Formats: sequence, C-alpha cells, structure tokens
Amino acid sequence: RYHEIAHSSRLSSVGQSNCFVNSRSSVRIREAAHSFMNHITFPKLVDQIQRLLAEKPKVVLAISGFGGAGKSMLADKVARALSDSHVLRLDDFIIDRLQGPGWSGGYDWRRFESVLRDIRAGKDLRYQRYDWEKDALAEWTDEALPPLVIVEGIRLLQTKLMRYFDLTIWIDRPIEEAAERGIARDRKAGADQQHLGEWTKTWIPQDVEYAKLFKPQSIADILYRD
Repeated sequence: RYHEIAHSSRLSSVGQSNCFVNSRSSVRIREAAHSFMNHITFPKLVDQIQRLLAEKPKVVLAISGFGGAGKSMLADKVARALSDSHVLRLDDFIIDRLQGPGWSGGYDWRRFESVLRDIRAGKDLRYQRYDWEKDALAEWTDEALPPLVIVEGIRLLQTKLMRYFDLTIWIDRPIEEAAERGIARDRKAGADQQHLGEWTKTWIPQDVEYAKLFKPQSIADILYRD
C-alpha cells in the first residue's frame, strides 16, 4: 500500500549521506552546500542556516516530510541551536482534526499563507493557535518577527508556497517508516483506536496523493535524514 511513491529522484548515495542538495537550488545555496554531499552533520546544517542569516536580515526555513518523519523534532532542535527564532507549525492551522478529503484537507491554507505573506513582508508574527484537545482555536501568538522563522509541517513543499521560503528541507524518511513512527508515537501518547485508524484510512493516503502531485523530494533544497 505504501510503495506507490516513486523514489527515482533520490541519489544512489542517499544511504551514505544524511542529506544532499537538489538541482533546483540556487547557485548560491548549491555552492554553500557542497559540504552536505558527504556525511552531513547537524552542526553543519546549523552552519548553513547561519550563513544565510549573515546574508539576509530575515530567513524563513521550511522543514517538511511525511507524517511521523520527525519534522517537529528537527524544527525544535534547530530552534534550540538558534534561539533567536520562532517555530511556525502548520498543525496550528488545522480546521478539521480528521483532515477532510484530498491531500490538502484539514488545514486552513488561506490563513496559513496569509501569515507567511506577512512574514515575507517583515511584519510581526500574529496568528491564533489551534488546540487539538479542544478542537478549537486557542490563544493568539503576537510577537516581533525574529531573524529566523522555522516553518514545519506536512505537505509544505507545494508550488504556491515555495516563494515564501529561503531554504527548504525534506526529511528523507520513507512513508512506511514515517507512518510506523507516527503510529508508535500516538499510541505511546494514549491515542485511541479510532485515532490510530486514521493513519491508514486518511493520513497515509493523503501523503501518497501529495507526493505523487508535488514530488517534494525533488523540489526541496536539501534532503535530510538523521
């Protein structure tokens, strides 16, 4: 069921490297990222982000991957390393916990893109967070825009959103492995069987559909695997 996704765009050396830069990247990023080609480490990833911060007053980093791939973990790790930052989570823009039909279902993409547009315009961060437990919008985030905004979430790497990001990372974890991790995580957190069943019923098929449409591993600047 999970093996519908073609992985032909991956380099043969992916098993030996944590991440690599795709040809879509700008010349500047390609040149700066040669060190990624062999055995990249997390400190070198941070170094690449710092180089971008030295060139630009504001940097927007996008981290995406299949459900369960480890997006939040990587985003939080980057935020700890570069403390003058803010993590913007796509899950704060949920409008349907079951995510609705189609690859884009469940998220308020219009509201999410309006926040990205404000970030690109240099405006302060202002948005209302979604509370999963209450299934409702909760408190507002209202703070000054930091030098680094880390955007994390599934299905971020899509044509209309790429213009808002300065550097994009796709966590290169196969969908079956990512799903197993996500199910194990949710089960450990006490999720009931109805919730766990949504993985195979809804969320995995949505990821499959998305990957077929956008081929995110081909359009990301960097493919990363911890």
